[in-house]
This record gives sequence, C-alpha cells and structure tokens, in this order.
Amino acid sequence: MQAIEPGNVVRVHRGLYDHYAVYLGEELVLQLGGAGLKDKAAASIHYAPFADFAKQDAFGVVDLPGQDLAATVERAIWLCENPPPVNYHLLAHNCEHVARWCATGTAESHQVRDALRVNAAFSVGGVFAVANRPDSLWALIGTVALLLLGLIAKWFSDRDARRFAKYIHENYPGSA
Repeated sequence: MQAIEPGNVVRVHRGLYDHYAVYLGEELVLQLGGAGLKDKAAASIHYAPFADFAKQDAFGVVDLPGQDLAATVERAIWLCENPPPVNYHLLAHNCEHVARWCATGTAESHQVRDALRVNAAFSVGGVFAVANRPDSLWALIGTVALLLLGLIAKWFSDRDARRFAKYIHENYPGSA
C-alpha cells in the first residue's frame, strides 16, 4: 500500500475516468459518490471507508505542490457537514472538483478540462477538413455538431461550477 497521509488527495482509475477522494486518516475518505453509474443524481458528499473507495483497484496520491494537508482535512470535514445544494454533474461538480477544492480552495477537474480540450481539437480539425473539402456536407455537419456539443457542455459546466463556487463563497468560514 502506498504511503498516504491525512489530507492527501487520492485517486483510483476506473477505466474511462479516475475517481477522487480526500484521505482523512484511520482508513476513511471524503468523496462525492456512492451512487452507481446509472444513478449519479443520487451521489452525495460523504465519508466512506478507504476500502470502499479504492475497491480492489490500485490508488495513487495526487501531487499538489504547496498543499496544506491540515487545511485540506478541515475543508473536507466542513464540506461533509455542510454539503452544497448542487447535485452531481459530470462536467461541473464531480468527485475531482470536490477533492481539489478541499485541497486547494479551487474546484476544478483536470479530467473535464482535458476532455473539453480534446473536443476543441477535434472541432478545429473538422474546420480544417471542411476548408480542404468544402463539398463534404457530412464533415460540415459533424464539425458543427461537435462544436455545439462542446459549447453546450461548457455552458452547463460553467453554470453549475458557479453555483458551487457561490455556495462556498457565501458559507465557508474565511472565504472572501
């Protein structure tokens, strides 16, 4: 077992995505989860045994330079006792957003950021394909659809991310 300390952000690979939590010590984590893949609307921020979080998968500690481990634990406990009125959202309020907010004070997901960058790259590639072959109606339709999907996803994720940030700003002691 890799050495972990209270306050470390830990992750396990689940195939297409990584699942994140904050290790609190004594084999306990704080996570956003608990619902199956088919019922993410029922996911919640809660304490869970480390074994339930990791299952049988290998885990890793996320390197966050300058992270204050004690402050991470404090934010995690506060968040569990004061859950935000924001439901799970794949792009805007997922387990990585929660774990990184506890660790850094900023809710962000590198998985989502990277996925949106890939979407943008494919959209730009589609624009070049259409420019090189303007008679290809399917290339145009695919490019426009991909671009619209990315924009819609970004809009929804920004809205929900703002709701989470607003809740934290208005309720977390010491936030300005």
